[in-house]
Amino acid sequence: MPVNLTANAISAINAGDVNSKPVVQVLDIKLIGTTQERYRLTLSDSESTQQAMLATQLNDRVKTGRVRKTSVIQLIEYICSTVQNRKIIVVLNMETIIPECEIIGNPKVIVESNLGAQKTTSNGASGSANLGNNGNLSAQRSAQASFANSKNLSAQNSGDAKK
Repeated sequence: MPVNLTANAISAINAGDVNSKPVVQVLDIKLIGTTQERYRLTLSDSESTQQAMLATQLNDRVKTGRVRKTSVIQLIEYICSTVQNRKIIVVLNMETIIPECEIIGNPKVIVESNLGAQKTTSNGASGSANLGNNGNLSAQRSAQASFANSKNLSAQNSGDAKK
């Protein structure tokens, strides 16, 4: 069954659009954090990719296999937040459209310049970005704290592994 991802959804979300309900594909899922389970996703609109955090109330979607690598999902409710100078999409609600399919398009990682202009690259580097007010400050702060904590745990764990 052919499916069309929402064109330029990643760019629109990074520009502050939280009103559309874009259809995107999950390219990767990674469990992060040890005390509080969080899932980091890589989302694609077939042209660009963006890191995302799944709200903890949606963890069961991954655990039950309703969302997995290559799933096509529709973002119902989400915010875009800046954490450690990186934009992160925080998925608050979503629906699975297709549980599993081939990778759609040839997505590239978006890199933000200091001026906020977007360009794509395949090397995974990222720069700084600014966040506009999107009205969901408490969810945003919670996501930022959780993501920062998980990044600190990852850094500590990799540091311990080197010893």
